[in-house]
Amino acid sequence: MVKFAGKDCFTSYKKDLSKAGILSISLKPKDRTALKIVYSPLHGTGGKSMQELLNSFGYKNVFLVPEQKDPNGEFPTVKYPNPEEAEAMELSKKFAIQKNAHAFIATDPDADRLGIGVKKRNGEYVLFNGNQIGSIMAAYLCEAYSAGKKRKRQF
Repeated sequence: MVKFAGKDCFTSYKKDLSKAGILSISLKPKDRTALKIVYSPLHGTGGKSMQELLNSFGYKNVFLVPEQKDPNGEFPTVKYPNPEEAEAMELSKKFAIQKNAHAFIATDPDADRLGIGVKKRNGEYVLFNGNQIGSIMAAYLCEAYSAGKKRKRQF
């Protein structure tokens, strides 16, 4: 028997994320609202939930890549829907340029892998690999711990 995870499951997940303190240490709510983010689910399942998560944490300028927002198992706009590959991120990057976004994010079709690109001060975008993303996340946790925002049991 298949049982679908309902809205209560997603609501619980959002609460757990909030309790875990994933919000930025340095970004105030007004700064999160001003941040422009382009997101692509690469024709997968993450579109609605990722946009809702970002919005619920105060990121209101989230734009979905139109050509890739709807699920499609044929993945018509990419050779391989892996957000760690630069080729799969091209439409996200183009849309980020068009929207003058600060960052672009993509997830693979089942939304368990992540690719991130950010706008540098010179206006160019740089794509981070998995190791770089992991290092940034580790640095964030260390800063949060040092700032007293995290308790030992949360690590």
